[in-house]
Amino acid sequence: MHRLLLVAAVFLFSLSIVGPINAADPPSGPAPAPAMAPAQPSGTAPTSPPPPSAPPPPGDLPVGGGQQGHQGGGGQQGHQGGGGQQGHQGGQGQQGHQGVQADFRHSTKAEMKNMDKDAMSGLDKNHFKGMNREAMGGFDKDHFKNMDKEAMGGLDKDHFKNIDRKAMSGFDKDHFKNMDKEAMGGLDKDHFKNIEHDAMSGFDEGHLEKMDPEALQGLSGGHVKKLDPSAIKGLSRRHVKKISQEALSDISSEQVKNLTQDSKEGLRDTVSSFE
Repeated sequence: MHRLLLVAAVFLFSLSIVGPINAADPPSGPAPAPAMAPAQPSGTAPTSPPPPSAPPPPGDLPVGGGQQGHQGGGGQQGHQGGGGQQGHQGGQGQQGHQGVQADFRHSTKAEMKNMDKDAMSGLDKNHFKGMNREAMGGFDKDHFKNMDKEAMGGLDKDHFKNIDRKAMSGFDKDHFKNMDKEAMGGLDKDHFKNIEHDAMSGFDEGHLEKMDPEALQGLSGGHVKKLDPSAIKGLSRRHVKKISQEALSDISSEQVKNLTQDSKEGLRDTVSSFE
């Protein structure tokens, strides 16, 4: 009896230990199916936001303040100048320049000699003011015939010193009207020998005052006749003494009336018959 009770106690004790152990084991059988994700509504798939745009390259910045810009196009290149800005616009194999005034500081006599005659009318007095003085020797009379009258004001005496003497026949009276007074000192007798007679009427009193007296040796009677009577006031005794007797023989009475007392003395020195 005692042995039966002992066996029963051992059996019950073993059940109390095995039960909790089996409860910790995973249940047997197939694993449960994973939970399904909620279904997407039908239609266009969602798109991600576009990435931030990169800054434009330096070449595409707007033109201005020393910046440089380029716009493509079929091989043509154009330039538009101004205020330190540079821009390039495309085209088709052609190149042009705007806003840049030609620089003649380093021009040569040979370049001016080959310059198109009709192109002379496009030069103003500022072009000539900046022109290399020695380059003036390349112009001929046909160049000066096409020269703008007001552009004459850009020439100084050093320009005239370098002008070919035979080219002086290209100037007319309207050119000389616009000539700077101080520039008269650059003309010598050979310049005057080649000036057209009618062109002499373009000189006024102020021009003649600035003339080199030696240059008056180049005047003929035809030159003297065409001088404006009021311009004669600009001649001094030293001037008149250098004019040949032949040339002075063509002086008119009206011109004589405008001679100063000093210049009349010079006329007496030259023409013995003058009273």
